[in-house]
Amino acid sequence: MSLQAAARVVEAALRSSPGPMPEDELARLLMPHGAPVLHDVLSALAAEYEGRGVQLHQSQLGWSLRTAVEASDLARELADEPLRLTRAALETLVTIAVYQPVTRSEIERIRGVQLSPGILDVLLASDLVRPGRRRDGPGRPLTWGTTEVFLDHFNLAGIADLAAFERARDAGLLTLPPARADAGEDTEKSP
Repeated sequence: MSLQAAARVVEAALRSSPGPMPEDELARLLMPHGAPVLHDVLSALAAEYEGRGVQLHQSQLGWSLRTAVEASDLARELADEPLRLTRAALETLVTIAVYQPVTRSEIERIRGVQLSPGILDVLLASDLVRPGRRRDGPGRPLTWGTTEVFLDHFNLAGIADLAAFERARDAGLLTLPPARADAGEDTEKSP
């Protein structure tokens, strides 16, 4: 592996790591590929980032890529608030992504719980889902689907890129659970 290729591997690892990476962890990434010495790789990467808005930074915890001090105020100003979804909102989003177009009642049936009123509002405000066409039938329920923002946020080229989507579809798991036959019926029986 060339010095430049090794630098790209380290750069990719640092960009995707949630925090600083210790040197031994970085060295393990390069070891099986017969890469140059980690110190040389880090020096090359530091030189590449010299004078740019992002710089290679070493701390007691390890190495990371950080915004340069001169650009930090602007970066803070431009940075979006990170997307934070509750577990229920995330489950709803996954249900919509996998079963789209899907109605509110179908989401509730799949998840097995009643949908809280604000969940679809949060997903809609985050531009992760969009309303679709109305279904023919009683009440003409609205369907829901995902947006391009959803695909971009989760780094997907298309909905078929969901990791488990094809396997689940091929296994026949992407069919809606049957509606309860006893829904709305009196369940008490006379002796």
